[in-house]
Amino acid sequence: MARRSVLPAAALAITTWLTPPSFAQEVGTAPEPATAGTAQTALKLQEALTSYVTALPFDKKILRVEPDPAGHRITLDPAAYLVELSGTSIKFAPISIVVSERTDGSWNVFTQSPVEFSTDFELEGHKQHSEYKQDSLLFKGIYSPEIASFLSAASRTGTISSESSDGLSSSTAGIFATTMTMTSSPAGTRLADIAFSQTYDAFAQSASVHIPDGSDEYPLAMSADMRAEEISAKVDVKAAHTRAVLDLYTLLLKHIEELDADANAALRGPLGAELKTKIRAILPLWTDLQGEAHARDASIDIGYGRMQAKTLRQTMRASGISTNASLDVDLALDGLTLDIPQLPAWRAGFIPDLVELGFAVSGADLATASDILLREIQLGNDPALSPAAEEKILGVLAVDRIRSQLKPSRFRSRDLELSFSGDTSFVGGLPQSNMTITTPGLDKAIATLQEAAKTDPSLDQAVGALAMAKGLSKPGPNGGLEWLVVASRDGSVSVNGAMMKGPDVPPVLDDEQDPGIENPAVEVPRDEPDVEEPAAEEEL
Repeated sequence: MARRSVLPAAALAITTWLTPPSFAQEVGTAPEPATAGTAQTALKLQEALTSYVTALPFDKKILRVEPDPAGHRITLDPAAYLVELSGTSIKFAPISIVVSERTDGSWNVFTQSPVEFSTDFELEGHKQHSEYKQDSLLFKGIYSPEIASFLSAASRTGTISSESSDGLSSSTAGIFATTMTMTSSPAGTRLADIAFSQTYDAFAQSASVHIPDGSDEYPLAMSADMRAEEISAKVDVKAAHTRAVLDLYTLLLKHIEELDADANAALRGPLGAELKTKIRAILPLWTDLQGEAHARDASIDIGYGRMQAKTLRQTMRASGISTNASLDVDLALDGLTLDIPQLPAWRAGFIPDLVELGFAVSGADLATASDILLREIQLGNDPALSPAAEEKILGVLAVDRIRSQLKPSRFRSRDLELSFSGDTSFVGGLPQSNMTITTPGLDKAIATLQEAAKTDPSLDQAVGALAMAKGLSKPGPNGGLEWLVVASRDGSVSVNGAMMKGPDVPPVLDDEQDPGIENPAVEVPRDEPDVEEPAAEEEL
């Protein structure tokens, strides 16, 4: 059994528990057939694991490795050590995972040990309780040491329940079932393309807070209930530097005692140079990362009102650490309803049933900034960067390069619909913004507010504002209205060419004031000619 391949395989096998998995569709119910382990091969695997978790877990009987008919069984059993360490009541069901090496150097990984733990202790006179339980768990995957990722993995977790309470708050949560799948493939030397998906079925959580008399000016009681029929997430990563990240972790763990004893002294030595080399190796982290999350039939009830949505969606895309780093985020909410009795009836016409928002930022030269940082930084010194190095980095990250974009977005309610998009640049360090806003019309919104103003005169101002906006508009698509709003670098603002605010005017300087002084001393008033003050009136 090669030590080189055992190390990352064992490390990722353990993280399979510590981040409780939830992968799944067709999950096998038994480990892959393999040659039975022996006491000698189990000892080799334990030695390999020591490089990742130190000898402490084995010395304290937290971890053990034993032969298994399907390879080797690694068992995590931390309850006794945690009780000894904390002096409190802690229960933690042992978790076992079976691993075996395949002929191609990858590893079979299997577990059917659900995660279950609870704690009870007292803090400042209040009893604290927390509990987490998985009714069942099946996980099966193939792990590749070459790319430090699972080539394939699937699992299913049965009902998950959790609860926590203290003297002031309590929370309970449950998920009917959780499934997850994962695939990875080599994308170059020590790199991986990774696809990950996860789904929660029937999520529910309730939380409450109660602050009694005496702990504040007034007693406080709040509660919230959240539910969703389904929550799902997907992540796709291209050319992820998975193996380099594992190597960085290994280096830090190898030198953990030195870093604990005197971090600055350790970093000033050869470790500092090696650490910078390992950090360089993980860059640019990935070439592209895309993720999305969905929630279906979601609701939240906060006591005085309820909000429901048919679908919630978020998508995100991020470049790696590049010379033109970028981030895109899109949010969408559909089928929104609000049930809040305190809201006046007219507001129902302006509660959106559809919201779509998109933002993008690009232009940041994170690659050059990172290169300068790693080249110039003196680990263990104070300061670690010279003023000249800091100036270089700030110059590279100057806002002149940044471009912020409001992607085509939309707000739709019964009485008002708006679409908008725009962008902002920072050439010369000053913002220049352009935004285009369109609507099918404002007549319905104005009519609703006019009717409501009959009983609430304060709404007359809103009616006037919409009427003014309509007057400033120009014909838009499909017979609607359109506004082009420009906020210039000189501080001026125009709407469809009409100046709404003039350029910022520099302050007028006194003849004797140096124009190069941005914050002059307190101005002394000029001498004024004597003026005879009127006699004070007698008090009545």
